[in-house]
Amino acid sequence: MLKTWAMISLIRVTVRTNSMISWLRRLPVTRLLVTDEFHRYEWIKLLITIISWVREFARIFIYKILYYVIIFLQMSMIMERYEGGTPPFTHRQLLVFVMILFPVIGAVMNNEAFDLHEDTYHAIFTLRMPARDYMLSGFIYQSIKHLIGNLAVASVALCVFGGLPFYMVFCYVIYGASLKWLFTGFEVWYRSRHIGDRSCNRVMSIVKVITVGIPVIAVIAALAVSGYVPVIPEITFSVLAAVTLILAVPAGLFLVHYGDYRLLFKTFLTPEMIISNREARQHAESQVVRESMSKAISGHASGGDLMNRKSGYDLFNAIFFKRHSKIIMRPVLVTAGLALGAVLVLMYLIFTEPESVKAISFGLYEYTGFLLFVMYAINTGKRTSEAMFVNCDSSMLMYRFYRVPKTLLSVFAGRLRRIVLINLIPAVVIAGGVALLAAVTGEGAAADVILYPLAVIMLSLFFSTHNIVLYYLLQPFTADSSIKNPLYKFVHMITYVLCLFAMIYMKGTPAVVFFGICAGIALVYIPAALFAVYKLAPVTFKIRM
Repeated sequence: MLKTWAMISLIRVTVRTNSMISWLRRLPVTRLLVTDEFHRYEWIKLLITIISWVREFARIFIYKILYYVIIFLQMSMIMERYEGGTPPFTHRQLLVFVMILFPVIGAVMNNEAFDLHEDTYHAIFTLRMPARDYMLSGFIYQSIKHLIGNLAVASVALCVFGGLPFYMVFCYVIYGASLKWLFTGFEVWYRSRHIGDRSCNRVMSIVKVITVGIPVIAVIAALAVSGYVPVIPEITFSVLAAVTLILAVPAGLFLVHYGDYRLLFKTFLTPEMIISNREARQHAESQVVRESMSKAISGHASGGDLMNRKSGYDLFNAIFFKRHSKIIMRPVLVTAGLALGAVLVLMYLIFTEPESVKAISFGLYEYTGFLLFVMYAINTGKRTSEAMFVNCDSSMLMYRFYRVPKTLLSVFAGRLRRIVLINLIPAVVIAGGVALLAAVTGEGAAADVILYPLAVIMLSLFFSTHNIVLYYLLQPFTADSSIKNPLYKFVHMITYVLCLFAMIYMKGTPAVVFFGICAGIALVYIPAALFAVYKLAPVTFKIRM
């Protein structure tokens, strides 16, 4: 297994090194220096390899530090709510409460067992590495990395700044690591029992949503509704660490002795299926899409009201969105339903628990930046753009007529219009809910009832445009659906970080200022982005080599 891990590490470092060299060849400053002769200089490749290893080592601590910084900032904001009064709980009591719940989220969402990369396909299906050794060596390495990083950072964050004893921090780290093994064992067991069942991924997604939702709902219920955090004895961490560690042992034994990982990867992991079947998929899709396009252009397509009312590239886009309505519309409708449910629950609390009005009003007006992060998180533009490439553009870009500027821009305009309308569904629900809550609580000004919902709509328009514009300007995918443009990832990461910091620092922003910021950014960015697509997309929108 150590030999397999060493080979995996070598492959990943090689891929990252080549990706970094490819990236340098695209930058205006360095592309003249990084020529074909560049690969002859071994010391340069060695330097880039060292940089790749240093980055891997730094990742052990950077994300953990960021995680605890966000936790402490959020806790400070919560404690400031009771400024001038006596909080019903102490800072340490709140910290312990959060430490009990949040490792559950980390075990579910930050689990690398099935987080595949491009090199996974090459390792298992091209180089024919043992799938069991590949999965276990990678998962054990990631577990050790998280254990070391979390113990080092948590010891400083929780002992020095949180005032907790070291044994509690140690038990907390063991508790989180054991949960990760426990959930991974459950996922592999469940998937192994349902090989061939297409609903398995959906069931696992529901399980993850529920598992993540329980801690979030518990925190919201404790802070926003009751304003009370339960007193948790310090011995609880020792008990949780012991119990989860005992339960993680049989889960680990199952992971070690399960022998059909290759079939598990091939059956359930969508990226692998996309890569392993890309030739057949591209041929089939090119035939289907070419026939649909031919019918659309000639105006002779038939089959329902959709075909009768549309023609040309408008029909082409309509066919795509109709065929992929499940992967595009389902998350939107689920989000809208959850938002509506949250609004109804808050309205129920307002009318049945009058003391909750103050807490709900405080959250509505003090955490305005949270709206920005929510609109970023629920926007489906990035997911839809990726579906466009995998299921349409990867084939259509092979045809010269599809790359003609007039055709490209016509398809882009139709897609943009549909993505905006789709994302407006949850945006309108959230905007209406915010307006209703602002009107019922009566804590803010009359203008808040209008300006906050308008800000939500502006944010929806902004993120819908932002995601598809990035796709057309920085089209990052190769023919096998792997990402080869690091700038695409970088811009999305910067967007995420800015939204995260806005959520943290835009506390208590008045409605007029918040709406002005959202409207100003949208009205400046959207026309500029559309103009950039008009000028540059015919050159930049192509399959990466």
